[in-house]
Amino acid sequence: MDDSTDFSGRYVSHSEQIAGKNGQAVQVTYIMIADRNGLIRKVTHLQDYLASGPNGVSPFTSSAKTYAAFFTPMLNYCIYERRKDFGICSPLQITKPMMEQYFTEYASSPAANGLLRMPNTVQKCIAVNTFSMARLVRHYGNEMALSPEDLLVTKRVYIPTKGHVVTEVPNFNVTGGKLRPGLLRDISTEAFEILLGLAFRYTPDIAFGLCAQAFAGLRPGEVCNMHQDSSIYGPSVIYTADSQGSRIPELDLSMEYVMRSDNVSVGGIKRERIQKVFPDFVPAFERAYEFHKAYLEKQSFEPEYAPMFVTGNGMAMTYDDYEKRFNELVTDYFVPELSQCHPPLSDYGLLVKERGLAPHIGRHVYTLQLVERGLTPEMIKFWRGDRSIESAMTYWAGKGELHRAAKKIACNFLDAVMKFGGSQ
Repeated sequence: MDDSTDFSGRYVSHSEQIAGKNGQAVQVTYIMIADRNGLIRKVTHLQDYLASGPNGVSPFTSSAKTYAAFFTPMLNYCIYERRKDFGICSPLQITKPMMEQYFTEYASSPAANGLLRMPNTVQKCIAVNTFSMARLVRHYGNEMALSPEDLLVTKRVYIPTKGHVVTEVPNFNVTGGKLRPGLLRDISTEAFEILLGLAFRYTPDIAFGLCAQAFAGLRPGEVCNMHQDSSIYGPSVIYTADSQGSRIPELDLSMEYVMRSDNVSVGGIKRERIQKVFPDFVPAFERAYEFHKAYLEKQSFEPEYAPMFVTGNGMAMTYDDYEKRFNELVTDYFVPELSQCHPPLSDYGLLVKERGLAPHIGRHVYTLQLVERGLTPEMIKFWRGDRSIESAMTYWAGKGELHRAAKKIACNFLDAVMKFGGSQ
């Protein structure tokens, strides 16, 4: 492995989207060495070793981008940032104490936003770096300063989908990362209805996106992958008939396509699928969809791609564009609106002002409503479109608390959509 280097640069990861067969979007991630000016000096093979568990991930997957974002900072810390202390010049020379020091500093130091990292983020960092280095150890053997025992230990752990199993886990005990408040991921039904109403009034470009999250469980990146009926890829909103002959809307997320002429990725589809709209929310979804189609009639966009969500320059909205508009909705309209309410809404507004609101909040609300309706974990997994049942089990485990804290509703989302979406 010829990744030795001088101390004038650093490791960087780069992901780009390429067009595959029939317009299918393919994302590839590279790990490279750049000089101090950002110019690429060497392309490595480190992306071939990325992993967060026993099995690696292909550089041609969306997960590789996330894993590389965890792996390259650790490499830079050991080889560049602590060069006077560690004195190494290659990933092969990294030792367990070096990794432990990095994990400790990562867990206890603030992220770019000034907040300490959440515990699950710290654990993800540890897992990616440990299993990626373990794959390097398996390939390079005695050339590595690390041994398999340094990195992994066999333990009996409990996995909700499998029960107690014996598996390999990272052999690191790192504390920290427990104090970060993080973006809020909880919201009451009443507060979300206020947010949704404000979206129809002030950010109509993403209001239907919030509904796709709240009524069908989409993630923001999946929302950005939706396209109109006139797209070369066909419609994202399709209809099937139920046993009574009623038309049921479904969202076609079966393939990730190139959505812009500049080939910029709009975001990923975590699990390619046909996502059904939950039956209780069909009327609200269709009302929001009609509102959005009327909105699009006044917008310009690239006709070939015909994205469902567009920016001011007519390009498909990316995840970053969507998040920016969502944050504007929260900061400029939602927080001021809550400040005019009585507690507990006004108190919640102060919390949102301090911590911000996660753009995935609609999917969270969607899942809470599934739990409130008494769905089993298997049914929640199906309606969320998840690969595994673990997320559903997490929500289900807290269902008693949800029943105490949340207001049970039938379908009053529909009232919010009718009130705000229909008055424009």
